[in-house]
Order: sequence, then C-alpha cells, then structure tokens
Amino acid sequence: LKTLNNRIKNFIKLEDNNFLKKNELELIERISPILNKKDCIQLFSNDVALLYLLKKKSCSKFYFTWSIGTFENQKLIISELNQNEFIISGGPSYSWDLDIDDKLPILSNYIDENYELIDKINNYQILQKKN
Repeated sequence: LKTLNNRIKNFIKLEDNNFLKKNELELIERISPILNKKDCIQLFSNDVALLYLLKKKSCSKFYFTWSIGTFENQKLIISELNQNEFIISGGPSYSWDLDIDDKLPILSNYIDENYELIDKINNYQILQKKN
C-alpha cells in the first residue's frame, strides 16, 4: 500500500502500446502515416477506440456506428461522407450486434460503390474514396 500512489502515477504515464495486442499495434503503425495529415477519419466499424489510438476525431457525429440505426441517419452520414477521403472498416466482431453490413445496408452499399480498398491489415480494411 505504501507504493500504491507511485505505481498508479507510473501506470497512468505508460504509452498506449503497453496495452495493445500485436495486431492492434500493427494497424496503428501502418495506418498512421496514411492519415498523418488528415484531421478526421470515419469508422465503419464498432471499434471506436481507433479514434483515440489514431489521435483523430470522427468526420461525422456518428463516431459509433451502433448509434446510426435508422435509414434517415444512414442518409445523413452519407451526406457527411462527401468531405471524407478515408474509412476504416472491419475489426473484431464481438457478437453483441448484427453484422454491420446487414444493419446499415444503405451506408454499406454507398461505401461499396464510392470507396476502394487500399490496404488490409489483419481484419481491418482501409478504404479510400474513388476518384
């Protein structure tokens, strides 16, 4: 107990990579240079921790795809995607929700038609807007 405060202070100061798995570290290392000069990133994934780990804000108010839900919201996020060059999709499936493509069919179809795969890292896909 005497060293608890020091241990907590040291723990808090640890870098993010001390808490990540090998595949997560690989993703961050490979995608960071691509997104270096971008202000924001859009996720098509339930892995919202990526925003923190990449030190990027979401390009839309829908940072957590679980909250999109309705057809109206899918259309709203599509209108916001016009300003966004990159999307990160995929990632771990935690089996607590429907498959994202089934849950958000309008958005999924829009992404399929307007973005192309530029890199695949583990089970993540890095998509870039088609020219």
